[in-house]
Amino acid sequence: MHSEEQLSHLLTPVHFDGITLGKSADPAKDPDMIELNKLVYAYAELDEVDVEAVVDVDFLEQLDFACCSRWGLVIELMIRAFALCRMRGKDVATLKMFTKAYDRGSRLPKGLSPFTAPDYRDIFERAKLLEIINKT
Repeated sequence: MHSEEQLSHLLTPVHFDGITLGKSADPAKDPDMIELNKLVYAYAELDEVDVEAVVDVDFLEQLDFACCSRWGLVIELMIRAFALCRMRGKDVATLKMFTKAYDRGSRLPKGLSPFTAPDYRDIFERAKLLEIINKT
């Protein structure tokens, strides 16, 4: 009976509010940008992966967009990207690793993602992107 209580606790849904970048005119002061940055570095530290060369404002905006402003999808993508780094014996994350991890989690053509398309905001509609992600 005690194990059922534990299982019930593990299956309790958790609700995250969406990521809302752009609250501040200065991206360095945007609360969600700061939180997203902290999250990337925290997961990277757990996996002992260096993200210094890849993380900047543009990358964080791409990450947000690619994951349709969903914290859970950001976490899933980071887990896939850092696992891919470690499986390949790498300890430095690259945009290429995030692109490959994104490829594995979406039904988009290989190599086509908000990480690779320079005008990704014009190419992708977030609602369609989320629909594609949810079908995988």
